[in-house]
Amino acid sequence: MTRLRLHEGLFTCPASVSSMTVKWRLLRIKPRFVYSAIVCSDDLAWVPTHYYRGRSVPCIGVTCQVCKYIDVRWYAYAPVILLYQGERQNKALIELPIGAALKLGAEVKQVAQPEDDSWLGVEFQARRSKNTMRSPVAVEFIGIAQEVELCDLEDVHKALCRMWGVPEIDASTDLDSWREIVKVRLGSDEHYEKKNGSPRR
Repeated sequence: MTRLRLHEGLFTCPASVSSMTVKWRLLRIKPRFVYSAIVCSDDLAWVPTHYYRGRSVPCIGVTCQVCKYIDVRWYAYAPVILLYQGERQNKALIELPIGAALKLGAEVKQVAQPEDDSWLGVEFQARRSKNTMRSPVAVEFIGIAQEVELCDLEDVHKALCRMWGVPEIDASTDLDSWREIVKVRLGSDEHYEKKNGSPRR
């Protein structure tokens, strides 16, 4: 399998975390629930991750030690307005596996104008296909909602940095130092050493 790398500018957030205009909370699709939501940004945050010790952690790029042992999983983090009985509620980040996000995007393309590649206003439902957390996420495109306030995608990047406990980076950041900080935060190299021929997860 060809492993994909974190592109250098993913966490480019020049302002501080404390300046976030929305305090995003993360929602992972749980069994037996149906999530109805409207995307409130022009794009999703597309992030390569590794599943390690029961949670997703970001792939830190070309020096990522985890890539030696654990394949990359891409996720799309969708900033949304949640719907309850058709009424707009709070904002949140919904974590979508890459396959579900691409499927949703393909359905949107079928009804959108050819020149329009924005996700703003995309209404969808998401659920687990079976009653287990390991079952695939199924998504259904509902339509394009109107009068949706546009959120700042930088806020989403800041929220992800805060959730993972990693520093933000900008044009002045020394990337080697940043990667070293992230490695220490997520787990040092020996955490990923092979044990009895298989990786520790």
